[in-house]
Amino acid sequence: MQVSPIWWVWMLTVSVATGVFGLAFVVVPEFMIRLFDALLFPESGVDKAFGTQAGAYIRFTCGVLGAVMTGWSVMMVSWVLGPFRRGEPLGWIALAGSIIGWYVIDTPHSLLSGYPGNAALNTLFLIAFAVPLAATASQVWRKGV
Repeated sequence: MQVSPIWWVWMLTVSVATGVFGLAFVVVPEFMIRLFDALLFPESGVDKAFGTQAGAYIRFTCGVLGAVMTGWSVMMVSWVLGPFRRGEPLGWIALAGSIIGWYVIDTPHSLLSGYPGNAALNTLFLIAFAVPLAATASQVWRKGV
């Protein structure tokens, strides 16, 4: 039994959006740095807060982060279009596990590091992913593992 199209399309859309968001860190890094400056360093910006050399390193690590997010997105799209769409528990577990794993590591780290804005952004992404997961849980788990 397939998952309702609204839920797998929703999950597909959020997964692709995650990849686009990540890819933007690589393709248009200055725009993304300005966006995160507004979120994390609203009064100064990265270069003023840390200096030019540190700012360059931050840009580099943002590019690495973007590449990882893009790769994660490709994996999620594969799971969405395959096992999740077909209502297979393994697809649901793979998606939920990777999202929960990311959230429970990154969000406390953001808060403990003094960046509640990143934790808030994480929570928005979590909600976007959680809605289709919650909506499909009973249907998927009715099939059994």
